[in-house]
Amino acid sequence: MLAGEFVESAVLVPDDAAPGDYFGGTVSLDGDRAAVGAAWDDDTGTNSGSVWMFERQEDSTWAQVAKLTAADGFENNWFGSSLSLDGDRVLVGAVKGINNGARSGCAYIFDRQDDGTWTQQAKLVAWDSAAADYFGYSVASAGDVNGDGYVDVIVGAYAV
Repeated sequence: MLAGEFVESAVLVPDDAAPGDYFGGTVSLDGDRAAVGAAWDDDTGTNSGSVWMFERQEDSTWAQVAKLTAADGFENNWFGSSLSLDGDRVLVGAVKGINNGARSGCAYIFDRQDDGTWTQQAKLVAWDSAAADYFGYSVASAGDVNGDGYVDVIVGAYAV
């Protein structure tokens, strides 16, 4: 292989793909884990959104290991509209959340448990958010950068 040449190694497909979900609209990769968002998936309401977690197996294939949805998911939440995977943690934006008005937005933190399951740990809402802020439009997580026991995340809101 020449420098700069890439070879496809896998195609990730969820076990319940449906037309119009926009699976792959957002992606995040960290080592042998991948998070793939579909903000228009309909599991908890039309366009409520979902995130699928995949892990690379010992034989180098990828397997779906979880499907994440917001515990309070609802129609047009767009959960999965942004993603940041960092080890055993994934930060998920829901840009159209209605916590402080329509499209004020929110973000969710999920952690991988020792048994391999993923559980929602927190829901983040800006204390000063208002309608149409789109909090959760972009997200990034860096784990516990300072070693103080707190998760270091940043959540963007492009219409503030």
